[in-house]
Amino acid sequence: MKNKFYISTFLISFLICMSCADEFVDTESENNVQGVDNQIVDASTAEDALVGMYNDLQDADLYSGTMNYYLGMWADEQVHSGSFPAFSQIFGNDPDSENINNNNMWDAFYNTIFAANNLIKVVNTDLQAITEDDVARITGQAYGIRALMYFNLVRIYGPVPLDLEANQISGDLDAASSLPRFSEQDVYDQINSDLLQCISLLDGILDRSVDRFSRDAARTLQAQVALQLDDLVTAQTALESLLNAGYGLATNVSDLYGGANSGLVLSPIETIFGIPYSATDGSTIAFFFSDQPDGGRDEVRFSGSLSAAFEPGDERAGSLVNPSSGISRISKYTQAGTGDDDVYVFRYADVLLMLAEVYAKQDDARASGLINQVRDRAGLPDVLLDSGNVNTLIPRERFVEFFAESGDRYHTLKRFDLLDVVVQNKGNAVFIAERNNLFPIPQNELDNNTALSGSDQNAGY
Repeated sequence: MKNKFYISTFLISFLICMSCADEFVDTESENNVQGVDNQIVDASTAEDALVGMYNDLQDADLYSGTMNYYLGMWADEQVHSGSFPAFSQIFGNDPDSENINNNNMWDAFYNTIFAANNLIKVVNTDLQAITEDDVARITGQAYGIRALMYFNLVRIYGPVPLDLEANQISGDLDAASSLPRFSEQDVYDQINSDLLQCISLLDGILDRSVDRFSRDAARTLQAQVALQLDDLVTAQTALESLLNAGYGLATNVSDLYGGANSGLVLSPIETIFGIPYSATDGSTIAFFFSDQPDGGRDEVRFSGSLSAAFEPGDERAGSLVNPSSGISRISKYTQAGTGDDDVYVFRYADVLLMLAEVYAKQDDARASGLINQVRDRAGLPDVLLDSGNVNTLIPRERFVEFFAESGDRYHTLKRFDLLDVVVQNKGNAVFIAERNNLFPIPQNELDNNTALSGSDQNAGY
C-alpha cells in the first residue's frame, strides 16, 4: 500500500490545503490511472489491484478521516475546536455544496467503487491464468467493498449515482459521471445483491480475516443493512451465524485502542473487519483529535453530550483522556505524528448489540444477556432490555461503545429517528427539516455529471 504521509511537515501542509475551498481536487484514483486491460493481466497483477482497492479504502477522507469527523460533528459526538471553515460548516449543520471535504469524501467513495468495479469485471472475464478459487476470493472481496461504499453513500446522501461498470481510466468515472441518481431502494437492492455474491464466493475461501473483507464481514454488513430497512428476520439470521464463529470481546476495553507508546492495533479476537495503518502508511485520525503537546492539530474534540453519556464507573470513558498526559481528547487513537493507528469497521461488540436490538424488539429474553456482555466488559451493572426501552438503551450503549468509529453515532440516530431532535438541541446548529439530515451532493458532481442538474441537489440546499 502506498506511503500517504512521509513526514509530519508534509501531513500538515496537506491538511491545510484540504481546508481551502478553491483548492483543485484530483478525483483520479492513484491506483487506476492506466487502462484496465493493461493493468490487470494475470493473477499477480490482479492481486496488486486488490491491494490497490484496499489502499483506496485507506483514504484520509473515509474511515480514518473526513467521514469520521464529519458524521461525528453533524451529530452530537464531536465538536469543532479548530479553524478549518469547511469543518465549521458541518459542525453547524449548514454546509454548502462546495464544501471541500464533503467533495473529497464523495470522490473517495467512488474511487474505491471504481477499483472494485474493475476487479469484478476484469478478473471475472478477461484473465486466463488464474484459478477459480482466486477469482472467487478476489471478486468476492470487491463485491463486499462495493456494497460497503454504497451503504455509506446512501445513508449520507440519499439517492446516488449507481455505477457498476468497469472504466478504462479513472477519469471516466469522474465521480460517477453521466449517471443519474438512483432511488434509495435501487441502491439498497444492489447492496444486498453484492453481499449475497460476496457471501457465496467467499464461503470456505475467506470466511474470516481481520483486514480483508471476509464472508463474516459481509454477514455483519448484511445485518446492518437489514436493520436499516427494519428487516429483523434477515438481521437475526445473519447475526446468529456469527455467534459461534470464533469471535469474542477483548478482555479489557484498553486492549482495543492505542496507548501512550503504541497505536491502535486491531484486536485479533474482536475484529471482524478493520483497516490497518503503519508509520509509513498512516492515517490522519489522531492528528486531528490530538492537541499541540501531542503533535496534533486539535481540530476536533469530544462533545459534552458524549462525556455526559457515560455512566459512573464506565471504563470506556478513559478513551476521552490521554492516559499519559491527562489531556482531555478522544484518545482511542494516539499516534498523531506517525498515523500508526488501525481503524475498526466492524467489531464483535456490534454483532452483540445489533442482535440484542433484534431480540429486544421481539421481547426475546436473550436480548439482555447480549447487551450485558458489552456492559460487563466496561465495568457496568446489568440492565433489562426489552421492546419498551430498546429505543433508548441501544442508542445510548452504541454511543459510548462506538464513538469516533465509522460514524456510528450519526447512523444510529438516523436509524432510530432521533437525529432531528439531537441537531435541534445542539445550540449552534442550523436545522432545516427538509434536508432529512442528508449531506449536499457536491457541486463538482452536479457540474460534471451530465445526467444531473441543479434540481438533483438534496432538498434544503
